[in-house]
Amino acid sequence: MKGITIKILVDNRTTSQLESEHGLSMLIETPETSILCDMGASDAFLHNATQMGVDFNKIDFAFISHGHSDHTGGLGYLLNNFPDKKIYSSPSIFKEYYFSGRRGYWRAMSTDHSLLHKYPENFIMIEGSGCSPLHGEPHKSNAPQEEGRLSGRWLTPSMAIVSNSCNKWSRPYGNIYLAKQPATEGLNHLTADPAYLVPDNFEHELALAAITDKGLVIISSCSHCGAINIMESCIAFTGEKKISTFVGGLHFIDSPQVETEVETFATELYKIFGHNGNSNEAPLPSPIPRIITGHCTCDKAKEVLAKRIPGIEFFCTGSEIFI
Repeated sequence: MKGITIKILVDNRTTSQLESEHGLSMLIETPETSILCDMGASDAFLHNATQMGVDFNKIDFAFISHGHSDHTGGLGYLLNNFPDKKIYSSPSIFKEYYFSGRRGYWRAMSTDHSLLHKYPENFIMIEGSGCSPLHGEPHKSNAPQEEGRLSGRWLTPSMAIVSNSCNKWSRPYGNIYLAKQPATEGLNHLTADPAYLVPDNFEHELALAAITDKGLVIISSCSHCGAINIMESCIAFTGEKKISTFVGGLHFIDSPQVETEVETFATELYKIFGHNGNSNEAPLPSPIPRIITGHCTCDKAKEVLAKRIPGIEFFCTGSEIFI
């Protein structure tokens, strides 16, 4: 497959008259399909899309990367305006409530569960385990499987949804503030119950992987499972070992650990791609991928990333990425 364009419909930053918010929404256009990835925190993505000339009637389907409301807050607006649009997501986002304790209290950040009851035919669930191709057989993979089973679904012959199956590499420090509880009777999406609250393991997080003539293009909105874990999961599922481009947030939040975790990420990245001569890991037959990040990657993280990974790029609302 040749030629992917990614338009950032909403992000934390903007350099134009387009709206920004703490959220992310991307339009992914390939020769095979057109995908809306996430809907931000509100209807801002719709307003911006209009100004950017996006025709939602030409979008084949939508995809939810994970269940946090800064990615699904606009879901209701999408379905109200385009009630026939199909949505791929993890079933967990309608079985769990999510919370952030970063501000010193448990702040609700769940997807609106009522939307599943209102639009039950719109949702196509991607289970957290197993392998369920939609078009033909999945590509065969010789990559080693360290933890978990290969999990995902082919949307087109070259585009797949992938669930993380690797836990060898670091995960973001900011995950320590994030928790979940079951959506069972007696519990609600607004109030965290300490008796049921547990750390979020991000089984609900999904990524997109596209096989192109340049290698894999991976789109991972927040990378709570760790960007390098997600890269390896996409390699294992697709069988394509060369990574061309990684687009998405890295969840390096503003914290006392940010410089340390960015250094760890950079070290692991160079290690896995064979730039460390003392590495015991088998290097991948690929240079460092093109990395384009934003959203939950804080300004300090960007500063350190720019020093450690020359050529790294940063997106904002209104950006158009050509691959």
